Amino acid sequence: MKKNPIPSKTQKVIKVNSIKTPLLGSPSESSLKKIHQKLVTGLQGYVKKNGFNKVVLGLSGGIDSALTLKITIDALGAGNVAALIL
Repeated sequence: MKKNPIPSKTQKVIKVNSIKTPLLGSPSESSLKKIHQKLVTGLQGYVKKNGFNKVVLGLSGGIDSALTLKITIDALGAGNVAALIL
């Protein structure tokens, strides 16, 4: 049996913010609106192509769920979206 070179109770502190990277600029409001509209249009096309009338979303409560719900309601209307909090 090979012995582990690092004892199991060994702790090590690693400095993770040692590399300085330039911050990227924030996207403009107009580019965010374009992205939103493309997501809405794409979802509308997908739902229509597959013959769905309504959709059900399973939500975790995170920001990704909130954005998914917003885009889906904008695409299909609130009456066509059922949201379940998991």
